Amino acid sequence: MDPIDKVREYSWDTAVVAFLNNELTKDSRALTKQVNGNTCLFQVCIYEHFHSFFKTNSYVKVDETVAVDKPRGQRYSFKGTQDKEMPQNLIKLRMVIDKLTADDVIFDPYRDARKKGLIQRRDEVGLYYGPLMLCDGGYSMYDPHRVMRQLGYVQEEPHFDEDKPFFTVKMDECTTSQKTINVAYDPAPVQEHWDSKRRRKIYVSLLDEVTTGREASEKYMAWYLGWARPTVIREMTAEELARKRKMASKDPATSLKFFKEQLKTFVKVWCCAKDRGEPLSIEEQSKHIDYACNIDNEDSHELFKQVDAEVKREKRAGKEAQAKMNADKKRARSDRGGEGSSSGRGGGGEGSSSGGVPKRGRGRE
Repeated sequence: MDPIDKVREYSWDTAVVAFLNNELTKDSRALTKQVNGNTCLFQVCIYEHFHSFFKTNSYVKVDETVAVDKPRGQRYSFKGTQDKEMPQNLIKLRMVIDKLTADDVIFDPYRDARKKGLIQRRDEVGLYYGPLMLCDGGYSMYDPHRVMRQLGYVQEEPHFDEDKPFFTVKMDECTTSQKTINVAYDPAPVQEHWDSKRRRKIYVSLLDEVTTGREASEKYMAWYLGWARPTVIREMTAEELARKRKMASKDPATSLKFFKEQLKTFVKVWCCAKDRGEPLSIEEQSKHIDYACNIDNEDSHELFKQVDAEVKREKRAGKEAQAKMNADKKRARSDRGGEGSSSGRGGGGEGSSSGGVPKRGRGRE
């Protein structure tokens, strides 16, 4: 916050968006239980772009009298209570998202107000590409190429100025776990990139403005489908469908026997971890989750063979360690017993020598 007298000059909107983006990244992880940040901003963004999400929701009220130049969040209010049936609602929501078409999305909710001159276009901000920096050294990568229709331009595949190359992902340095995901870029984002943000923009001369609001170039969808997944609910591949049919045709007794074998192996590895008396690391937790998720998968024989071998190695190592410990204790007891016997023999000799036992010569004298 230093210098405190310039707080009004700080880019608070950038910090809020960058922090929220980072939190949403964490929220995609399996072990994340909560998300921080300005979630109201996220909700309003959804309401603004996807009207069908709240039209059938009687709990969400919209005040159309709020002026367009006022914060958009003032238009919405929630009049209901929090629903605890989360899993079922999530499934329904994913199905709704997968059925959305371009006609169901309001890409640019500010278009009409901009045409009327009520708000101004902010290309100097919206067309910047690079990291949104946070005060603690963190950042959130921003790429306007992914949201060109929201900025009032035709959506097309990315094209960059050769003199100012965009950040590329270094896949071999990216890491992910049940809790976090870390993406590495080349070049590594630094404060200098943010400070020179006015020089890191997409040229407006290369862009075409939309007419209906949802136009995309002919090559865009082919480019998008080349790296992205078009639906939230993943469709099964041909191999997965064949495996599912194969499992369904199995004799129930055979499937039950297979399941019991897998479960027995899983219990073994879990008990080995428990016997150590140490808390499981994140990596071990991930492995156990992987075992549990594959417990009814016939194609995971190799995985459970590795698990069984790992259990046997751990047990063998434990037995060897225990045998070594017993041998060390036995050796230590033997050493202590030897020292006592040697001491006893030495004491008796000295006693015979100095205790006055008469020698034969003296006895005759």
